[in-house]
Amino acid sequence: RDDNFGLSAVPTPLSFDGFTITGAYLRDNWYAILQYDQVNSGDSPMLAEINKLSPSIWYLFRNNFKVGLVGRADLRGSGPRDHLIAMEIRTMF
Repeated sequence: RDDNFGLSAVPTPLSFDGFTITGAYLRDNWYAILQYDQVNSGDSPMLAEINKLSPSIWYLFRNNFKVGLVGRADLRGSGPRDHLIAMEIRTMF
């Protein structure tokens, strides 16, 4: 129970390491992105082994409006895998 509304009674140190590699290609109103993420931690089961490849392709209707198809492939060698395919619409006013 959290009596002081700080979401944690005692701070928990967390040690992890990893890297991200991102590449992108833009042509006319289309652009493609490929990103690779790897994170490892002995302190947290959620960060124990993250190994994901994330491709996406986007179309820019205007400078402030784009639609994209996004994927994420979980490349972990063991355990349950979490894959994702989504369509996103992003706009800025």
